[in-house]
Amino acid sequence: MVSSLSAVMTKFYLRVNKIPAYSKIPSIQNNIVNLLSLFLLFLIFPIITSCNEVDSNNTQSYNYHEYYTINNFMKTHHFNNGKGYEFKTERTNNLLIILDGFSFGSTLDSASVPLLLKLYPRFTIFIPEKFYRTSGVSYLNDPEERERYTINNLLDNYEDIIFEYLSVNNFDSIVMVGISEGAFIMPILYSRLNNPNITNLISIAGGGLSAHEYYQIIAADKELLSSLDLFVRISIKLTYIRINKLYKTEPYPDSIKRLNNNPRTITYKYLNSLIHIRPFDYYENIDIPVLFLHGKLDTNVHVESTRYVEKNLPLKPFSYIYYPDTAHYINHIEGLGHSNDLERTVINDIRDWFTLNGL
Repeated sequence: MVSSLSAVMTKFYLRVNKIPAYSKIPSIQNNIVNLLSLFLLFLIFPIITSCNEVDSNNTQSYNYHEYYTINNFMKTHHFNNGKGYEFKTERTNNLLIILDGFSFGSTLDSASVPLLLKLYPRFTIFIPEKFYRTSGVSYLNDPEERERYTINNLLDNYEDIIFEYLSVNNFDSIVMVGISEGAFIMPILYSRLNNPNITNLISIAGGGLSAHEYYQIIAADKELLSSLDLFVRISIKLTYIRINKLYKTEPYPDSIKRLNNNPRTITYKYLNSLIHIRPFDYYENIDIPVLFLHGKLDTNVHVESTRYVEKNLPLKPFSYIYYPDTAHYINHIEGLGHSNDLERTVINDIRDWFTLNGL
């Protein structure tokens, strides 16, 4: 939204001053455009946030990916404590479990899952659903779901679903891949499942530091912040400075209200459940091959979170790939959006790593 507003203001500035659209705006004038964008955004932001913050028992519907219904190879499995989605192949007896990132929607509506489905039919793919969510429905304003959505509850939910699925399905080799939130909880889930058939892990935009640690790094990274639009830069600094202050000492806020100024709609209760969890503490006890993928321009989970693992666990069978122009979404180029070329690169990197590990 910020970049769109800035683009509109830039076009307006060019038109008013009769400057060709392909011309580069001088830095001083560019700052004026950014400041005007920031001013307008502050005027409309309270309206936007007040609309998003209304609690309601009614869920909101939206259009969702038809990829899964078009392709009839997906099967939904129902378990005692939830459900999951299976993409079965007869080519191999290997399984890929996908743990999706943060969302108040279904895992089937994730923008990241279709990327990993490109690994089908090399693996049977299984995707546990978060709690009892349904595709095409937003649970953002559902107070019960906001209360339920914590890291501990999600871990319990995933553990029960995966354990029950594996109890009736036998695989030669199991790979778990986590994206963002999924990468954050993956080493914890691995230790809880304690399944010897889980032979490999993939962490995408995760790493080893706690949220409290990498938020501090982001707020202090001048080089990273300087590459962002003015408003985004200010918003990130203010948000993370506030988070660091709130979660420096107990008691921590535990409300289901949305964290102020956070466009990702994280609740205080959710943040409280993860703020000091440190995946690195679990990676210290993991000795199977792990592939870490991370964008160097990530402003959600700083790339230092992965570099920290690389620096401090050099003898582990871990591999690391960093993408210089990529932010949090591993198949997006910062400032340009989705990239088919980058997506192919990421998938080929994963496939090459599988080949090296005999999968």
